[in-house]
Amino acid sequence: MRSLIRLNITSSLLALLFFIFVELVRNTYRINELTNIGFKTLDYIFLFVSIAILVIIPLLLKLIIGQKLTVKRINYFLAVLWIPYFFLLNMIFYIFFPLGGGNSNPIINLVINASFILYPVYLLIVISLINSVNKKPLSSRT
Repeated sequence: MRSLIRLNITSSLLALLFFIFVELVRNTYRINELTNIGFKTLDYIFLFVSIAILVIIPLLLKLIIGQKLTVKRINYFLAVLWIPYFFLLNMIFYIFFPLGGGNSNPIINLVINASFILYPVYLLIVISLINSVNKKPLSSRT
């Protein structure tokens, strides 16, 4: 039971990290209007946040999978279990902050859709690497 709870907490954290990335990309114009920061500066900030998220995910997964989640096969569910949490965060966000009448940029939607497809692949690669590092050699098993 503890393993299932930890799995859900980890999935919600992964969804939160992806949600932050998506909302920063999607709401560039809103952030520009609210803060009067230039688009070039915002691009650098978003690039820094994206790289930070890509670095945080393996560290977070190594910390949680390496020490807490001992069942190896259940770790792979993290690659898809974050999706319901992501949609829940999206619904909550758009209830409190609805988008205005402006049309979104199709290129931004393409980037978001591509990242939505590649994010589970990235998670699977990271989880596989962590599971392979955590394997003990046959001689050390008792």
